Amino acid sequence: MHHTARVVFVGSFTPRQCGIATFTRDLVDGYDAYAGTRSDVVAIDDRLGFSYAYESRVVARLKEDELPSYREAAAIINALPASVVNVQHEYGLFGGEGGAWVGEFLSAIRKPVVLTMHTVLANPSAEHIDLARTLMRYAAEVVVLSQTARRLLVERYGTRIEDISVVHHGVPDVAFEGSTSAKASLAWVGGRSSRRSGCLAAVRVWSTRSQRSMRSRSTIPTFSIFSWEPRTRTCVPPKENAIATHCASASQRLGSRRTLPWSTGTSRWRNS
Repeated sequence: MHHTARVVFVGSFTPRQCGIATFTRDLVDGYDAYAGTRSDVVAIDDRLGFSYAYESRVVARLKEDELPSYREAAAIINALPASVVNVQHEYGLFGGEGGAWVGEFLSAIRKPVVLTMHTVLANPSAEHIDLARTLMRYAAEVVVLSQTARRLLVERYGTRIEDISVVHHGVPDVAFEGSTSAKASLAWVGGRSSRRSGCLAAVRVWSTRSQRSMRSRSTIPTFSIFSWEPRTRTCVPPKENAIATHCASASQRLGSRRTLPWSTGTSRWRNS
């Protein structure tokens, strides 16, 4: 157990089928295992109106397309015993023109905010630049997941390089295996297959058969494309993760009352 700041995390959260939701879940699990605490979560609901059955650590909901909920969520955060707020920012998570309501949300928070920017646009519009600058103005620290994102913030957004921390997404140590056993378990032995990640629903399979010209009287073998969002996540022990080192050193450097730049968790993604 390590003496670190108590953090409230803001982002989409499982069981919502969203890449940031699984990211936030892994992050909270990893941080709590490292700090020996149980963090509070403010979950972002989408505009589809689903009533997600969140677990008990979700203490508030921020509804994407309802501005009053942004103020309500900020008030709840201000009343919580946490000393730091970590906000996951991704385009499409927040309401308003171009997601502008997140700026009003951050302005109402009376605690240090660590802003994790998952996407930094390479060719931002003037509106995107204005919004990014607004968010960074309210943040005690800004975290990006790559050196490229940091460079873009400096070159395209006019941010000072010393104001940005880079904490890579994380790569877990997993054993790589061939695809033969996986195909056999799905009864897809033989033939060609391609896998794509990033699909936010359960396994979907498209199987197409194409036929060459009738004169050749031959067919192209079945080609299957399957895609999924993994459901089982296992965090790498934080002591083996560079993020844990970053958090520990940052909390000592900045003090737990100011900020804690813990920005990401790690998931076991299997490629086979």
